[in-house]
Amino acid sequence: MTGFLAVIGITMAFATDGASGVQEVRWARPFRLERALMYRHTPEPRAIREGWILELLVDPARMVPHPIATPTLFVDTTVAVRTAWRTPCAVVWVPGDVDPARATVFFGSTELPERIDATRAAAELSAAEARPVPVGDVSRDVLVLTDANALYALAGERRRECEGATATSP
Repeated sequence: MTGFLAVIGITMAFATDGASGVQEVRWARPFRLERALMYRHTPEPRAIREGWILELLVDPARMVPHPIATPTLFVDTTVAVRTAWRTPCAVVWVPGDVDPARATVFFGSTELPERIDATRAAAELSAAEARPVPVGDVSRDVLVLTDANALYALAGERRRECEGATATSP
């Protein structure tokens, strides 16, 4: 199916398939960085120090990078930053304060993240047709990390743990 939305005289079209591609929010924690990192998944990149890291069980077909058309992963209207590819265990981070227990987490269009402004993100969320997914271990205990390297190391640990659990599930 294709969704269309006219906003301020601009027509945007993007594919929707009636499913979010996200099966479960398995784990989520807020983080605070001692040294900021650049969030470049927006038309106006900015330094961030706080956000959320989420472990998601997803459709692995959506975790394959493509040179032209890779679906963008959203948490509500914020583009999530993937930390790995080709896995059903997507560990992502998003800047700011989100509520993973209530957020709509979904794969949207294949537009490049750095071209997705607030208007486009709202249109993506509106067209998402995402359904609530099970939510596992979500805590508001803030993880204090030194920098982006520590954030990505934690993401790698969570992905390996998730892949191990997924491999042993019936």
